[in-house]
Amino acid sequence: MLSTDKDNALWKFNAEFLVGCQVGLPICKLNRWLGYIQGLLIERGYTTVQTERDWTRPFFRPLDYPQEQA
Repeated sequence: MLSTDKDNALWKFNAEFLVGCQVGLPICKLNRWLGYIQGLLIERGYTTVQTERDWTRPFFRPLDYPQEQA
């Protein structure tokens, strides 16, 4: 169960991460955080590499292959 308590460390991290996305933290830093979070979720059994790959592919493929979107 996720906590919505604003004093919760995960809530604070999530809020900071969202602000970072909005104000333009460097993509490489955001990618490292995303990989770290995905790794923890996989390690703890909440998801799998294949599930994450399938879920994120539609979001990232246009960034990797913009010519396909034209």
